[in-house]
Amino acid sequence: MNFLSSPEILFFIRDVKLLRQVLQMTATLCRPVDVMDAETALKTLSNRPNVRAMVMLSVPEATAAVELLAQAKHMRPDVLQVLLARPEDLAMAIHGLHAGAIDRLVHVPFAPRELMNILRGAVQTPPARRANGAA
Repeated sequence: MNFLSSPEILFFIRDVKLLRQVLQMTATLCRPVDVMDAETALKTLSNRPNVRAMVMLSVPEATAAVELLAQAKHMRPDVLQVLLARPEDLAMAIHGLHAGAIDRLVHVPFAPRELMNILRGAVQTPPARRANGAA
């Protein structure tokens, strides 16, 4: 697999310390793409066919995070939508799970192995199978 066709994971995490931690964890798994705003996240998602997962931190507002993930899910149902949620955002995150906007919910602080297992599955599952519900 060459660099241009390697799987990508889109990260929308404004917490620099957490972003650095996640990027270091996933460096050997995929090609990371980090964005800092919702518009860029959606553009990147629509323009990069190798994106396998979108990971978002639920700050500054969980409602906006869930709405963005719902838009992303509608645009690219083959991309695994992962929300990193802090305790104060759990009610909205659970609503997003029930609404189908979020595929996986990871509580912050999280165990690195938990997130890596989720992202490894996203990278290794063929996009067509994931779009049909085999995440």
